[in-house]
Amino acid sequence: MIELTVNRKAYGDAPVIGALSLTLDSGELVCLLGPSGCGKTTLLNILAGLDRDYSGALHSSHYRISYMFQEPRLLPWRTVRQNLALVADSQQQQKIDELLSLMDLGDVASQYPGRLSLGMARRVALARTLINDPDLILMDEPFVSLDPPTAASLGEVLERLRQMRPEVAILMVTHNIREALTLSDRILVLGNQPTEVICEYFPEQKDGAVEQAEEKKLLAFYQKMEADELVVPKARELTAMG
Repeated sequence: MIELTVNRKAYGDAPVIGALSLTLDSGELVCLLGPSGCGKTTLLNILAGLDRDYSGALHSSHYRISYMFQEPRLLPWRTVRQNLALVADSQQQQKIDELLSLMDLGDVASQYPGRLSLGMARRVALARTLINDPDLILMDEPFVSLDPPTAASLGEVLERLRQMRPEVAILMVTHNIREALTLSDRILVLGNQPTEVICEYFPEQKDGAVEQAEEKKLLAFYQKMEADELVVPKARELTAMG
């Protein structure tokens, strides 16, 4: 569906992203995991067409993009329903009630954003991304600043969405290793300076004990990668690191 190659991305004279390749297939959920400031959001902006100032190429079939930012970015003077209606075209207006139900937002449809919890506001933002039937959803730390139960609840909504619309591809930025292991089909760990993909990891279908072992292994690798001035050699999979 999508193949992005970045040869170099810089801000002024400071290189941010080096040689990096990223692919994403229909129906796949890929998580980007890496240190703050390594260029994860920059990659989302390149894929969204918001940042064209880079050396490289983007190859893709025709697709419709929705972008879920870190902040819900709801218009405070419009109700929940009105925020959704604002981005829906004339043919999609009838989907608003369906999405309100999917996100468990029916009881707050007439509320203004200032009356919502952060978790509720994020549900509205996720519903907004779905209005116009996207082929690709870009998610920039969608669960950041949420307490664990609320984040887990939103994760369940995302899983329900994937079951209902299995063709939708999702690229999600996160700093939460457990979140990445739980939700994704594939994890790309970014690191080094300038940034590159240093590890591609495929979470397994697993029971609780195996999940904890995977989390421990990935956490140890991630902490090693974040050590000051440590350059990690590329590994196709985490198991290759020993």
